[in-house]
Amino acid sequence: MQTALTIGIPTVVILMGILLNRQDYARLDAKIDRLDLKLDGKIDALRGDLSGQINALRDDIKEFYRTLGQHDVRLECS
Repeated sequence: MQTALTIGIPTVVILMGILLNRQDYARLDAKIDRLDLKLDGKIDALRGDLSGQINALRDDIKEFYRTLGQHDVRLECS
C-alpha cells in the first residue's frame, strides 16, 4: 500500500500539472490568436488610410501640375 501511494500520488500530481499546463497553453494560444487577428485588422486599416492619403496627394500633385501647365501656356501667349 505504501508503495502504491509513494508512486501513485506523485504520478497523479505530475499528470494534473501537465493537464493544467496544457489548459494554460491553450488559453495563451487563443489569446495570441485573438491579438494576431486584431493586429492584422489594425494593419489593414492603417494600410487603407495610408493608401488613401497617398492617392489624394497624387491627385493634388496632378492638379498642381495641370494648373501650372495652364499658367505656362498663358505666359507664353502674352
